[in-house]
Amino acid sequence: WAQRVEGETVTSIESEERAHLKQVLQLVESAVARADALSARMAEGHRETGAYLADARGELSPEEAHLSAFELNRMDQQAASAALSRQRLHKLLDSPYFARVDFCEDAGSFATYIGRSAFSWRSNSVISDWRSPVASLFYDFEPGPATFDAPSGRREGKLVLKRQLAIEHGQLAYAVDSDSSVRDEVLAHALSRASDAKMHDIVSSIQKEQNAIIRDEQPGTLVIQGVAGSGKTSIALHRIAYLLYQQKDRLNAQSVAILSPSSVFSDYISGVLPELGEEPVRQWSLHGLAQQLLEGTAK
Repeated sequence: WAQRVEGETVTSIESEERAHLKQVLQLVESAVARADALSARMAEGHRETGAYLADARGELSPEEAHLSAFELNRMDQQAASAALSRQRLHKLLDSPYFARVDFCEDAGSFATYIGRSAFSWRSNSVISDWRSPVASLFYDFEPGPATFDAPSGRREGKLVLKRQLAIEHGQLAYAVDSDSSVRDEVLAHALSRASDAKMHDIVSSIQKEQNAIIRDEQPGTLVIQGVAGSGKTSIALHRIAYLLYQQKDRLNAQSVAILSPSSVFSDYISGVLPELGEEPVRQWSLHGLAQQLLEGTAK
């Protein structure tokens, strides 16, 4: 529908983005094939180790049995990590990214595609994670002077292009620049995405004020206030995903718990973190937490 509104301009943009999407999907397909082959080899190694332990039952010394059990556990962990990577890659085949930003600085210029998870090929970054520092260019700035805090320090320059894209089932649905007359309609479409039974991620429509909450790392308790339907829960979930990404050296999914008003609410929000490429975290209802804490003490 954007093409009908904008005419030849959007046709040119979409032609450019379709060509880029084709190249990216080819790289992702190669990565999927490599991951599938690795997973098959790991599964075969696990079967061989398990068969060896079964055949040698009763013949191994306690030390050998302990080491073999440790090796099986290590292989299980590797298999779980490989399975998560494969899931992320398969999701990329459906919708690899949702935005593009072109940044110019004294040292040169570069274009960055932003998605729900990062993807690199042969040590080259193809897609940047929405939680990465460079992604703040998309959420916090319009074309013009812009900055972002890279691992090497603050980088200052100019945002020369900000483009929103929708890719569904590996096909480009639309590509719209920030100065397009249909941009507001595209944003409204993203914000109104139906969620009959489950809450969904909102990475393609996070606003500047919301992004400040998600990325806040000041010490202390953060309280998010707003009227019903203003997006408090969604922003809190995206904040969890951001902190798990940013502080992966000291945080993991087991470090986080969500206290919900009811089990129905817990079920409603349960799909957001997996959509964002993170493992589900523990969820407690008020009633369930009270049962756990007061069991044997009160009725």
